[in-house]
Amino acid sequence: MNFVGIAYFPDGAIAARFSDTVKIAFDDKKRVDAFTEKTFHHKKQFEIAPGTYNLKLIFSSAADSFGKLETALFIDPWESKKFFLSDIALSRDIRPVASVGVQMMVIDAKSGKPVRDHGLLRIDSPPRPDNPAVPVGMKLPLAALVPGDYRLQLNAIDATGAQYTRAVDFTVE
Repeated sequence: MNFVGIAYFPDGAIAARFSDTVKIAFDDKKRVDAFTEKTFHHKKQFEIAPGTYNLKLIFSSAADSFGKLETALFIDPWESKKFFLSDIALSRDIRPVASVGVQMMVIDAKSGKPVRDHGLLRIDSPPRPDNPAVPVGMKLPLAALVPGDYRLQLNAIDATGAQYTRAVDFTVE
């Protein structure tokens, strides 16, 4: 599978680019079928300065099939002594985290009114002195939502009371 990603400045100039290839080969159809039943997860880290960008990603698994994704990308300036919350990544997998409080709210995009408020959840995990980042994973209750456009808002608070908010729009079909 081949990946090409380009991050553009708001004026259209290229800020950063990356490419990657992942070899996926199977001995028989049974293994191919098992692979296609699951979500394929791929990570690629690339260097880019803090700022606002438009990220375009193209991926292909064969000469005649490809997909493309376009999304806004915002990179906050790094301040090691300041509490902040990174952008939201929607995923099917979650993992344990360090001690923070997180509130997850689902808001109706049309009315702006909360549809679900999960309250403030305390999340505990041992701190890592080599990395101050605290990854947080929570389940989004999609089955409880009717088809429509929504905004997922996460509010985070640390032990000192510092707060940060992030949001992402999504659609339930």
